[in-house]
Amino acid sequence: MKKYRFTRRIGLAIVCAMLSTLVQAGSAYAATQHTQAVASDTSRSAIAQPLHMTRLHSVLNDIPTRLQWEGNYGYCGEVSMISAGLYYGQYLSQYDVRAIASPNLKQYKPQAQLLLGVNAVSTAQRLRLTSKAVASKHPEIFYAWIKEHVVKGYPVIMGVFTNEYLFYGATHPNAGDAVYDHLVPVLGVGSDFPLNTGYHPTDVIQFSDNFAQSPYYALEIKYYLANRQVANAQHGNTYSLPAYPITKYGLAITGVLDKYHETLPVRLTTNINYERPAIVNNTATRPKARPIKLTITLSSLQAGEHYNLYYYANQNDVPSEFFNKTSANAGILPWKTLSASGNTWTTSLTIKSSDKAFFRAVKANGP
Repeated sequence: MKKYRFTRRIGLAIVCAMLSTLVQAGSAYAATQHTQAVASDTSRSAIAQPLHMTRLHSVLNDIPTRLQWEGNYGYCGEVSMISAGLYYGQYLSQYDVRAIASPNLKQYKPQAQLLLGVNAVSTAQRLRLTSKAVASKHPEIFYAWIKEHVVKGYPVIMGVFTNEYLFYGATHPNAGDAVYDHLVPVLGVGSDFPLNTGYHPTDVIQFSDNFAQSPYYALEIKYYLANRQVANAQHGNTYSLPAYPITKYGLAITGVLDKYHETLPVRLTTNINYERPAIVNNTATRPKARPIKLTITLSSLQAGEHYNLYYYANQNDVPSEFFNKTSANAGILPWKTLSASGNTWTTSLTIKSSDKAFFRAVKANGP
């Protein structure tokens, strides 16, 4: 299965590379092709309206979305992990996330990809993040788990099917991967029932597909559950949710490694949501870096309290306990020291797109 999945995504990377490149270039042709690809979805509101307009109850998490590279089998898993990392105060390039996911493999090797059910949990840990994983054949179990963790405010990553016919004209009913074709960050969920009541077939899952600036996709579960053959129907949907008995994989990023709960929430946003130039297919050469501006926001502060904000340039330098003491012992001083005047504080920093930036905020008088 793992070998098959690695082999399978060669075609996905090539075709999506063409689509992604054209979309990023602002091509009218790309816009037309993308519109045609999703045309069959519009009758079921696959192109997302605000969730509160379509369901009585909803939650939409403020997860920064990104555009993926499409060389080297595609970086959908890597860019989904970057979105989750920004939510918790850290930025890395797609190049570095893949290097951390598979440290002994060249970027162009199919086994180097960040994949759910393969190396995603270990990658999160190496990125100093905590996570929970799920694998289930049963939609009512899997999508209830997705819903629960999105409602808790966690970034969640899941796999979806792409319609191989609509994307690239494949006519074989089994074209594509048997488990998932594409990894996406889940942004929100909506339901006509209270959000703490578990799975309902009419629940809606909203995600970014890592390709288009907008719109995002919102899929009503009962209409979008599909096996491989239904997912590829010539008049079918652009994206489908794997149905029973397919094993479905998900990952929730639940926070930063912090053994004694010392850290305060830190969020990052960027002035651009892409990395250009993209990596060249079938190469391991890092693309030329460009400036990227980070906006860093601390929250849950107490007015009058003093805080240290640390900036670590490598994941191996980020402590998981006794942040002040451990950082001092490593010769790392606070990047900023502040006295809070309210419950939030914001600053900015311009770095290179190839830089790593991990921010952790703790009380100045903490351990």
